[in-house]
Amino acid sequence: MSHELPRISRVNPDDAEDVRLWALAFGVNPASVYAAVAAVGSDALAVQAYLLGPCMRDDKPRE
Repeated sequence: MSHELPRISRVNPDDAEDVRLWALAFGVNPASVYAAVAAVGSDALAVQAYLLGPCMRDDKPRE
């Protein structure tokens, strides 16, 4: 039997406590988490990349 916890990979914007915990994890305020989820969806890695700024986003222009 495995004792590993399941990997959490989604931000649930309908759960204020979940948003608060993600905000703590990302070092931002909850409003920033809500804005990021609205922009890129609920995938935690996409939210993190969005919050890190343009240097980490995949939406920058291609050369």
